[in-house]
Parts: sequence; structure tokens; C-alpha cells
Amino acid sequence: MSAHVICIASGSGIPIFSRKKGNLENFPFSVIGSLNGVHMFTKSLSITLLNTLMDDYCVVWKEYFESILIIGISSGCTKDALEKLLLSVFNAIMLILGVNEVRSLKNVEKIKRELRVIYPVIDRLLDCLDCGDSHSKYCSDLISLAEVILCNENHQIKKYILR
Repeated sequence: MSAHVICIASGSGIPIFSRKKGNLENFPFSVIGSLNGVHMFTKSLSITLLNTLMDDYCVVWKEYFESILIIGISSGCTKDALEKLLLSVFNAIMLILGVNEVRSLKNVEKIKRELRVIYPVIDRLLDCLDCGDSHSKYCSDLISLAEVILCNENHQIKKYILR
């Protein structure tokens, strides 16, 4: 199982952060630009790009306040679980920045620095993806999210929940 979360400033296309889990190399800027470009192209045609499913990967796009675009890419995970993950990542962003800062995004470099404090939270959220069998993209869900984030023994709790 591997997952990747990318946050991009919608207006400028500048990557704000990128986090990953699993055996996955960092995406080059050209791939991030292409993922953003597909979203911008469909947006210019008044079409909302939600997700795309491939044999072994799922890609989900979610734009918030027409200023932040969060893209989730995962193998072995459902689109519903990926959508929940993106919403949780956005909520973490809102906790740090607030509504006014997210809506305006005046200084992207300053926002990049401010959002470094949520990297451990995002990494923990990525750890919450319970994908079970990596060959099935219909078996995952984010369960007991608050308990998993707050408890150091999250893997032990998941074992007891799944029994």
C-alpha cells in the first residue's frame, strides 16, 4: 500500500507540500504540474474533476475555497477512504491557517513554512489508511480516526477493533 498527498495553491499552481507513505518515490514537478493542469483544464470547462480509478491506483482531487487543491493518490485504497483523508488534511490546514488565510493565500512561501507543523499530523493520517489486502481497492476505510491520531499504540488498538 502506498499513498501520496499533494497540496497546491490553486491560483498559481505552486506546490505547498507533499507527503507520502509506502514505497513510493517523490513525484517530480512535471507530474504534480500535470495533475494540477488536468484539474485546471476541466475547471475552465465548468466541469468538476472528482477522481479517477485505474487498475492499481486511485486519484482524488479536492479544491477548497477555490484557493487550495489537495490531490490524493493511493494504491490499494478506496476513493471514499481517500476523500476522507483529504478532508482530514484540509481540516488540519484550517486548524493552523484559519479561513481568511486559506481564502486569500497571499504569501505561499510563508504558508509553506507555517504548515510544516502539521506534517506529523498528515503522516499520522496517512498511517490511518487501513487498506487490508493490497490487491483489493474496495477494502479500506479510515476507522476510529481520533483514537488513531491521539494514541501512540494505534496499531494495537486496530488489532483489537478488527477482531
